[in-house]
Amino acid sequence: MSAGDVTPGGPLPGTGGSPPRPRMPMGFGPALIVLVALGGVTLASINDLVSANAAVTRSLEALERLQALKAVVRQLEASELAILLTAREQDSNVYDAAEGDIVRLHGDLDRLLDAPQQRERLQQLSIVTSDVSASFRSALAARAGGGTAAPAGEWRSGLVSDALIAAVTAIERAERQELRQREATSAARARRAQSHVLVASVLGFITILIAGLMVRRDVLERRKVTHRLERANATLAGAVAEAQQRRDEITRLARLSHFLQGCRTSDEASGVIQKTAPELFGAAGALYLVTGERLERAAAWDEGRQLQQTFPRDACWAMRQGMMHEAAPGGTGPGCLHLEGGETATCVPLVADGGAFGLVVIMPRGNAEDRAAARSTVLAGAEQMAAGLANLRLRESLKIQSLQDPLTGLYNRRFLHDALSRECHDARRHTDRPVALLLLDVDFFKRVNDTAGHAAGDLLLQALAELLGRTFRGSDIACRFGGEEFAMVLAETHLDVALRRAEALRLAIHGLHAYHGTAILRGLTVSIGVTAGSGEGLTPERLLHEADTALYEAKARGRDCCVAYADGPGVRPLPFETVPPMPLA
Repeated sequence: MSAGDVTPGGPLPGTGGSPPRPRMPMGFGPALIVLVALGGVTLASINDLVSANAAVTRSLEALERLQALKAVVRQLEASELAILLTAREQDSNVYDAAEGDIVRLHGDLDRLLDAPQQRERLQQLSIVTSDVSASFRSALAARAGGGTAAPAGEWRSGLVSDALIAAVTAIERAERQELRQREATSAARARRAQSHVLVASVLGFITILIAGLMVRRDVLERRKVTHRLERANATLAGAVAEAQQRRDEITRLARLSHFLQGCRTSDEASGVIQKTAPELFGAAGALYLVTGERLERAAAWDEGRQLQQTFPRDACWAMRQGMMHEAAPGGTGPGCLHLEGGETATCVPLVADGGAFGLVVIMPRGNAEDRAAARSTVLAGAEQMAAGLANLRLRESLKIQSLQDPLTGLYNRRFLHDALSRECHDARRHTDRPVALLLLDVDFFKRVNDTAGHAAGDLLLQALAELLGRTFRGSDIACRFGGEEFAMVLAETHLDVALRRAEALRLAIHGLHAYHGTAILRGLTVSIGVTAGSGEGLTPERLLHEADTALYEAKARGRDCCVAYADGPGVRPLPFETVPPMPLA
């Protein structure tokens, strides 16, 4: 299964259809209504009970205030008698405090008494209290004005305590009767609330039990669906991970291919492979290229640097069979001779044009399953390396063919032009480092072809090319200019030095010979034109022109000689503008 097999918006695999929509379990709605109704009834009963208890509490507080009021009335009476008998100031203070307490208690009773009859009795008590206070203050005022006040015994007999105590007692008696009624009401409401709570609890338990069973059934069903979804998601996640791994692998292979296409030499490609292979394969390894009948290590990474540097082709079973070979200790297949006895490796030959030209050795990590999973990556990476390296080998071969003369193995005229361009550039920048050019032509070479045949002429040209390679420095460049003409580019060489080296070459060619069958070819002579230059205005065309002019001068002087361009055309002067230009390619 792959990530592309899942259609967006469609059912997931393994679920048997679309996932169930969220829904309320059957019977859950009626159960909720019953619970809400029971809760409402229970709440109303509890509210009634709370209200009844609050009324009882108010009655108890009112009775407490009435008892306190009786005590204050007794204190008020005592202070009045004391004032009438002694007229002391502290007794007046006590009287004033008692009056203040009566006013405060009247206010509390006004807040606590809520029955209409009780509130009327409280108003009558207030009137009686005001009358007693007014009468007492009138008596005090008359006494202070010099009149006569009623004796204390008379004042005690009917003006103070009887009326006030009687009013307070009437209110207290009525409130106690109200308290008994309220306590009875509270008890009845408590019993009713208790029964409501009990019934609501039983019904609620039954309702919740039924709803729980329904929810449990729904949860089990959803759990099954969830398990199927999890399995489907796990399958999908595995497919996505595999697709991601393949995409990363393709990306790394494309990156390797891109770098290999940009390489210009096999050494550069080997360096690229050495840097990219660890990420591509995730294991150590090495790259080998064929050199004759041996394999030479061209790149290695990680522990692959410990592998052998070189070994024969036949030491690897992959090279023998032309296909991948896995070698492991205790495995069923034979081990490769280039590996140590306990090493595990996968060898993949690099094949192009029907032949193996290289080998990739991978030292995988992990067990056999991991190696099997990485086998496709190893094969794909080896194919990319083979394609890139084969392309480079082809390009290098074509480049060599385009720049070398097939007969002599020397560079051709195209390469000569490129080399002259580089050397002239350096000579223009550094006037103390002139570049010299020798243009060499074999004398009477047509006679050789006519008398001994073209095969003999080819042998002489090959022998001459081999002599040029041995005579000059490694930095000098020998080229076949065309036909029997050759050119030598001498870097950082002055004209006098170049002329001496040309003369030495001419003399060495005198002893040159080649075998053609039973015949010995000898007596070869050459004419050489020499020139050198540096500084501004130096170009390949100018050097070729000057060397060709000097070569014509050498031919004019009788051949088998060296002529420098500075000597001038003494025998056959040729103006530069009359010398035909020579093609460069």
